[in-house]
Amino acid sequence: LLKRYGRDLEIRLENRVRALASGANVICHVRRGAVSACLGELSVTIGADLLIVGAARRGRTWRHHLGSAAEGVIRASGVPVLVLRQPLARDVTRVLLTSDLSDRSEGVLARGFALVAALFASSEPEYRSLVVVHYDPESAVPLRPEVLTEVATTELNRLLERSLRGEHSVVGKVRIGEPADEVLCEASEWQADLLVVGAHGRPGNHDFLLGSVAGSTLRGASCNVLVVPSIPPIRADSDVSGRMSRVRHGKRLATEPLLSHL
Repeated sequence: LLKRYGRDLEIRLENRVRALASGANVICHVRRGAVSACLGELSVTIGADLLIVGAARRGRTWRHHLGSAAEGVIRASGVPVLVLRQPLARDVTRVLLTSDLSDRSEGVLARGFALVAALFASSEPEYRSLVVVHYDPESAVPLRPEVLTEVATTELNRLLERSLRGEHSVVGKVRIGEPADEVLCEASEWQADLLVVGAHGRPGNHDFLLGSVAGSTLRGASCNVLVVPSIPPIRADSDVSGRMSRVRHGKRLATEPLLSHL
């Protein structure tokens, strides 16, 4: 059936998408097989810079259901993935970027800004970069929250300075608490249009996406989410995580990365 009607399906899809895209040049592809595998292979074949997937809407709990197909695509993708929770608008007003202050955060931020600029060229959004510091008051050597906030703020400002080089105006924000909860609270309170998170790991092995932190962030977000694969640090002296690791309380790192279970 696919061989017989495949081209007809492609033509019908192209016509529908062109109508939605105001006449933009669109080429549709029809494949049979697992969604994640087919999209992954096709993205490599055509040299895609971005994949866009929709989150499943199922009853009252749709916001917490990412969808097995979407999760599979994110896991397997070596390129950024835009997860649509809301209709994609031409403009965005507020973009919230998350960071874990690791060595790879610089690349994630740089790619995130470049993608936002490309996707929403006519927009001049407000940018906010968020770091969440996990705080455990019952640890062996507890540190005051204000001390953790001060250290994290200093490192975040250094990271933003290296990543942006004055090209964007960004407000840094540090919150104390459970990472996933704080990210979702910040996105909701600030009314962000787009949430940018980093994906650490090799394509096909993004275990963090199903972890308690980033998985909850992706599933719980009410706005669109841009997942950006990280790249290895370019500079050998970029040892932010090393400096942060000197601040410890008990057996857990005081500045536990936002995206746990990497």
